[in-house]
Amino acid sequence: MAAIVAILPPFVLLLILGDRIPSPETASHHPIIDSITTLIAAPLFESALLVPMMVMAERIVRGRIAPSLLCASIWAALHGMIIPAQAIVAFWAFLIFSLTLLHWRERLPNSYYWVLVLTHFFANLPSTILLAFDLV
Repeated sequence: MAAIVAILPPFVLLLILGDRIPSPETASHHPIIDSITTLIAAPLFESALLVPMMVMAERIVRGRIAPSLLCASIWAALHGMIIPAQAIVAFWAFLIFSLTLLHWRERLPNSYYWVLVLTHFFANLPSTILLAFDLV
């Protein structure tokens, strides 16, 4: 369910903001490398960073929503440095990822990281397909 919630708004924003995303004419575009990076490397790396980031956020602010909003804001700022319009998409996605982390960390303490990685993978999948096949 989290993957679906994470996918829909960014997917709609991608369709709306598609012309602001670098295209083969404006940026280097290697569909296979970009797809591997977006679907495998980014979920593994960003999820690995999100786990300790959430621990630190929980020490700064209490509750479930406030730490999630803090983490999502940081990730939005980082992603927005590359493509400003992407900050909106990143904020929503990382809010869902942060809430997913908090939810599954309690229920599956030994494997919540992999739930987070899979949620991230499925959230990135639609935009990766659209960009890989130059459908936007």
